Amino acid sequence: MSHPLLAAEAGVRHLLLGNEAIVRGALEAGINVVTCYPGTPSSEIPDTFHYLASCGRYRMEYSVNEKVAVEVGAGAALAGAMSMTTMKHVGVNVAADPLFTAAYVGLPGGFVLVSADDPLCHSSQDEQDNRTYARFMGMPCFEPATAQEAKDMADTYAQVAREFIAVKMDTEQPNIFEEALLPSGPSSPNKSKNVIMGFMIGLILSCGVIVAQFLMDDRLRSADDIEKYVQLPTLGIMPKQTKSAQPRRTANKTRKEKDAHETGED
Repeated sequence: MSHPLLAAEAGVRHLLLGNEAIVRGALEAGINVVTCYPGTPSSEIPDTFHYLASCGRYRMEYSVNEKVAVEVGAGAALAGAMSMTTMKHVGVNVAADPLFTAAYVGLPGGFVLVSADDPLCHSSQDEQDNRTYARFMGMPCFEPATAQEAKDMADTYAQVAREFIAVKMDTEQPNIFEEALLPSGPSSPNKSKNVIMGFMIGLILSCGVIVAQFLMDDRLRSADDIEKYVQLPTLGIMPKQTKSAQPRRTANKTRKEKDAHETGED
């Protein structure tokens, strides 16, 4: 069954969270790349994108921190891909360096930063107001009040971003010089690489076990070992009796006893 966020019917109403409405708007806009560093209250946005990633419309990535998330998203937009990066409000502090650079360099593909502020500190350490960052960077700032507004704003942000670049930089409206391409297959897990790495790790562990057994084996196996470790001369060596030789020895003994018994009777 298709997810409601992927439904193509026009005019159909759905009950969505604000974060889900942002996802729907981004999908309608034709989003190409989504990056994030998850943090409440923004976590539902990347989680929903990840849940819907099998539709193949976009590339979604969890990043190691907010700075990396912005760098990946801004890099994709610089190459012409429509991109979105999400994080909680304090994460913008971490991502400020590439954000300020992206604001004056210009991103032809269109880039939107979803900063989930947290009034009253429901799940954060402060009430930082990131609208101030937008004024510092000279970036347009959208502040949706309802889920419907969140959807509509996400649906149109790319076009606004492209037009804003032309006005802000006093130049012609940028054109996409290279279309973003979706990968033909998943980047992970790499089965061939995992099989080779597993084989190599198993080989190394096997060699380690063999070497450890050899070094820990303190048994005396030859006359040379006796002279080397015990420092005593070897007078003689008794071969080890195997189980296969036991029945033969018993049979020979029985035959000799029988012959001796017959000789005694004669």
